[in-house]
Amino acid sequence: MILLLILTASASLPSIPISRDNIVFEKSVRIKPGVYVVQDSDANGVIQVGADNVTIDFQGATLASVSAPSKADQDKFEGFGIAINGHKNVTIKNAKVYGYRWNIWAKEAPQLTVTGCDLSFSRAIQIASQGIPINMFLDLRNLESWRTYGAGLWLEKCAKATVVKVRSCSAQNGIVLANSNGCRLIDNDVSFNSGWGVAFNGSSDNLAAWNLIDFVNRPWAGDWGGDAAGFAVANGSHRNLVVGNSMTHGGDGFFLSDRYNGRYNDQQMKFEGSCDDNIVANNDGSWAPANAFEATFSYRNIFHQNLANDSGYGFWLGYSCDSQILDNDIRNSRTEGIAIEHGKGNLIERNRMVGNAISGVHLWAANGPKHPSADNAIRRNTIQSSRSAIVLQNSQNTEILDNSIKGAPISDGLGSSSKPGVLVAKTPDSKAYAEALALRPKDFVFYRDTGLPTGLQWIRPDDFAPHDFRKDLIVWRKIDDYTIEIFPIATKAKSVAIEHGTDRTVVKQDKSYLVRAVVGSDGIGELKPAAIVARSGKSRFEINAPMLSALWNVRWYEWDRNSLTWNDDAGWEKLFKSEPKLTQKQRIIGGYFAFKSPAPGIGTEYWAFEATTKLRLDRGTYRIDTLADDGIRVFVDGKEIISGWRQTPGTQSGKIMVQEGVHDVRVRFSQSWGHTYLNFDITKLAGQ
Repeated sequence: MILLLILTASASLPSIPISRDNIVFEKSVRIKPGVYVVQDSDANGVIQVGADNVTIDFQGATLASVSAPSKADQDKFEGFGIAINGHKNVTIKNAKVYGYRWNIWAKEAPQLTVTGCDLSFSRAIQIASQGIPINMFLDLRNLESWRTYGAGLWLEKCAKATVVKVRSCSAQNGIVLANSNGCRLIDNDVSFNSGWGVAFNGSSDNLAAWNLIDFVNRPWAGDWGGDAAGFAVANGSHRNLVVGNSMTHGGDGFFLSDRYNGRYNDQQMKFEGSCDDNIVANNDGSWAPANAFEATFSYRNIFHQNLANDSGYGFWLGYSCDSQILDNDIRNSRTEGIAIEHGKGNLIERNRMVGNAISGVHLWAANGPKHPSADNAIRRNTIQSSRSAIVLQNSQNTEILDNSIKGAPISDGLGSSSKPGVLVAKTPDSKAYAEALALRPKDFVFYRDTGLPTGLQWIRPDDFAPHDFRKDLIVWRKIDDYTIEIFPIATKAKSVAIEHGTDRTVVKQDKSYLVRAVVGSDGIGELKPAAIVARSGKSRFEINAPMLSALWNVRWYEWDRNSLTWNDDAGWEKLFKSEPKLTQKQRIIGGYFAFKSPAPGIGTEYWAFEATTKLRLDRGTYRIDTLADDGIRVFVDGKEIISGWRQTPGTQSGKIMVQEGVHDVRVRFSQSWGHTYLNFDITKLAGQ
């Protein structure tokens, strides 16, 4: 009977169109279905809620600031689509709101409910132009900076809000809580954003469960990151329950920090705005270039049964104290499984750490006794296949007990400890945690279980956010200059046709296709697109991926760091005119070579190469893009196009106009020590 009364009341509401800016609703209404393009001319909301207890049912209607928000300049979006200020118990449902700085903005609106809405394409700072990355580091800790960024949904001082089945993608930030406590965020999709999928600032006692927060990332220094994160928590956000979220492929999967990035004194390591007593459990933060989970300058946080695989670090917990890392799966980190700098009283127990490159666990402190790494415990973990199992530096009173170690050397004296155990595992067992687990929707699927491709190489930046390929029939990536991989999205692409000629080969893999350019018999390379067409019923999806069929002559050298410096032009010229240590013919000259030899007989450090090729190019303007660590120089027909001969990583681009014909290309690259990578790409600019 109650449900019948509610349905009857809803059906009796007036159904009105959105005819202008500054519409104020003081009673519940339905919006007449349709598409309404209205700008917020005075930045106070196209639709404004003017009373308590108001429900606005959009019935699927669209409100947008421009007619095509997905193709607009998102960093110019301003104003609010819907504004709620100072009114309680408001419900917004079934709305599509696009193209504003804040698609829905609410302040001091307790017990707000937002459900069944699509709030994508809000304001975003540009991250790429014509495929060239634009680097900008986000300000994670300053709420005033957050206000300039915008979001699909912004809740400020909105206690006990409920956000369910909201989509907020293809922008910078999805859902932001500022000084909002006791809220519930359940079953939302805030993936494919360039800042933060979900962000808490000064917000406590909230539940965020079973949300899709994948591919929230931005270009940074030739890689991805820039303090983007699937889930960001900052500035005094306590006792939050973060459960069952898929937050893969983020800059960080999960990122927690204080207000000032570690402001403290020498007498007491107490952080202003630390985020404490949070429970982060059953989440997947894998495939992050930085950290699957980062929690710095904080106290008593618990990380339980999370997946932290295939990332830079599994867990980075610098200056964390009294935190617990329990029963997590940490595999294939490019550096370390668990890294804690200046941490105290932390418990690392029952984790599975396999294949982490440098170490399973690393505890350390900078030189000096003021704030050592102290009183930590490493118990009952599995550590396998790492360069080292456990590394301690300037660490005091560390308990090491009952760990299973295989294929991971451990220093003498670190296999066990006689120190009595004083830390007790606090496995989440609260009623709230059990209820959060029970909230899992029947149709919820972690990204890793969708069958879609995984790995940072599948991130492709659009101008304002990572490209959301879920709406396409195929997703594609360049493996190298002459190879692209095409991955059909199985739920949509019933058939995939790949158009190719004699200058390409196609290899069918288990789940994808490889398309490779072929060098002609004269050995001269060409730059040609490969037309790839996917069809499913009446749907058709086409890309034209540029492919380079070059054959490079590569001359390898080793150099002496004691006699050759980066600014010694004459010395480098002499090196490259000398007899090489090795000569090869290669289809590609890029790659990631850190800590390994790039070619037979070449050492892992202090090496260089000069690569030359001939390319047959059409008349026009070409852009050459490089990502290099360390030094790189690129010449076309003897003219230097890129000059990055320095010991710092970075991206560089250069343009050159050429006449139709065969052109000489020469690339010089040099590596000193540590990480090293090189990407080389050439593109013909449209209309030039």
